[in-house]
Amino acid sequence: MGTRLYNQPLIVCQDCDAAIKRRPVAVGQKLLCPRCHHVLVAPRHHILRRGLALSITSLALAAPAFTLPIMTFSMLGVRSSDTLVRNVLALFEQGYFGMALLVLFCSMIAPVMESLLVGLTCVLVMSKRIGPLLVWALKTHSHLRRWAMLEVYMLGIIVAYIKMLSEGEMRFGVGMYCFVAMFFFTTLNTLLFDTKTIWEIVGRRFEHNKLHLSKNHA
Repeated sequence: MGTRLYNQPLIVCQDCDAAIKRRPVAVGQKLLCPRCHHVLVAPRHHILRRGLALSITSLALAAPAFTLPIMTFSMLGVRSSDTLVRNVLALFEQGYFGMALLVLFCSMIAPVMESLLVGLTCVLVMSKRIGPLLVWALKTHSHLRRWAMLEVYMLGIIVAYIKMLSEGEMRFGVGMYCFVAMFFFTTLNTLLFDTKTIWEIVGRRFEHNKLHLSKNHA
C-alpha cells in the first residue's frame, strides 16, 4: 500500500499544524481550522479561466507600467519624469548594485514571472498536460510569490510623492496608473488562485499513472 496522492482524509493547517478531518465543501463555502480559524479549503468557480485572464491582464500592463513615466516633477521651470526602469538604471549608475538588483527582481522580474507561472499552470491543466512541468510551475510559483513585492515599491512611490509635494509640482503619469492596475490584478490573482485544487488534480493523475503501471507489470 503506497501513500495516497490525492483526496487524503486529513488536512494539516498551515498556521497551527492541526490535523483536521477532510469534509466535503461546496463551492462558495469554506472549511476553517477549529483551533486558529485559518481557511483550509475554499473552492471557487472557474479558477483556471479566471487565473489565466488575470495573468494575461497583469502581463499586458507590465510593459507600460515599467517603461512609461510614473511621476513628473516640476520645480522652477525644470521638469523631469521617472520610470521604473530609469530608477533601476539610476541605482546602478550610483553604485547601489545590491539595491538595484533587489528592486529589479522584486518589483519587475518576480511579479512578471509569477503571472507567467500562473498562466502556464492554467494552460497546462486546461489542456490536461499533467506532468513534471506542471509540478515545477506550482513549486516555483510557491517560492516566487514571497519575492513579488509590488506593494513595497508602491509604498515607496507614495512616500516620495508626499515628501516632494511641498517642493514642487507633482503629477502622476500613465505608468503610475498602469502600475496600480498591475498591482491590483496581480494581488487579486495571488489571493484567488487555488493551488490546492490543482495539486489534487496532479495527485489524481499521478495516482492513475501509478495504478496503470502496476497493472501492466502484473
